[in-house]
Amino acid sequence: MTVNTDRYRTYVTQTGFGLEALAKQQSKHVDFAVLVVGDGELPDSENPANQTDLINQVHHYPITIEKDSTNSGIWIARAEIPAEDGDFYIREAGVKVVNENGDLYSYARQPGDYKPVLEEGSAKSYTIRLKFIPGNTSVIEAKIDPSVQFVTPIDLSNAIKEQDEQNKQDYERKDNAAIDDDIDDESVELKHLKLPQLWRAIATQRLVDKLWLGLAAKIFPVGAAIPWFTDVAPEGFAIMKSQAFDTAVYPELAKVFTDGIIPDMRGCGVIGKENNEVIGVFEEGQVKEHGHPNSTVSSTDLGSKNTNVAGNHRHSYGINANHFNPSTQRPVTGNHGPQTGHTDYAGAHAHSVFIGSHAHSVMIAMFGALKNTINHRKVNWIVRMA
Repeated sequence: MTVNTDRYRTYVTQTGFGLEALAKQQSKHVDFAVLVVGDGELPDSENPANQTDLINQVHHYPITIEKDSTNSGIWIARAEIPAEDGDFYIREAGVKVVNENGDLYSYARQPGDYKPVLEEGSAKSYTIRLKFIPGNTSVIEAKIDPSVQFVTPIDLSNAIKEQDEQNKQDYERKDNAAIDDDIDDESVELKHLKLPQLWRAIATQRLVDKLWLGLAAKIFPVGAAIPWFTDVAPEGFAIMKSQAFDTAVYPELAKVFTDGIIPDMRGCGVIGKENNEVIGVFEEGQVKEHGHPNSTVSSTDLGSKNTNVAGNHRHSYGINANHFNPSTQRPVTGNHGPQTGHTDYAGAHAHSVFIGSHAHSVMIAMFGALKNTINHRKVNWIVRMA
């Protein structure tokens, strides 16, 4: 909506006054065609009434002409710029008539609002309203574009008043008022509803049973396991820990867990089953069969190993002559005192050691936890009871 200041007031152009005079002479009305908008900027030194066209017209739209409800001498021209139009500034607007030239009847400067397009994140429509004072009101008549529906506060207020009057005429006291049994039995008979029965009909538990549970079944069906981050299940739910439940009280849950036992989900995750697997079956965690590529222990034949050639040496020894003669190498008697001797030199020589083929045993140390896991957070699995 434009700002209603003197600078942005709407002027009937000199051409417009001429069109009014021609219409009066011909006993006709001025035939308004479209409301036009442009991005041209008329200098303050220029008189809008002298304009014969917009400086730079960018769009035109179907027009509605109506009389101002607060001042019969003022008329309002308005049009709606749809949400999909945009990417231009609105710096001027006017009203054109139906004739061969499409003459400009009125002109108004505009504040320069930018009209975005949908791709820019704005999807709102934009209404242009131009108030003008014709020179001769007798040649102006209301015009409504049937493709565009406007609702003003006045329109809305009048519609409410009309409806209130209609309601007073249509009101009829009903003697066949509903009773509590009608509400509890969900009667489909047309009956007058008194306030006590209304409150009964919309009681919290009834709304839960009729509305919430039905809606919840669409969002998260009974029997579906839900991760829960506290140790206390919310009302109407139970932590899944292998407990029995009353199948008569919770018939929907019994359709899923037909044995009346809620599965134990403590310490368990879930995995989608294969086509040939049974739903709900517990499987102990396992490590997938695998090997350690390129891990080998080979046998090596080291053959015989020789020492270097060296070690020319002899051995010395000492004996008691009372027992051994070093010359004859025989025992002797007598007291000749201790004697010493040497073996012959052995000369340089080497030693050969046979090692042969052999291998080593390798022990791989244990590593890891008791079972395979992924990064995770602990939760309770809960299920809705219904």
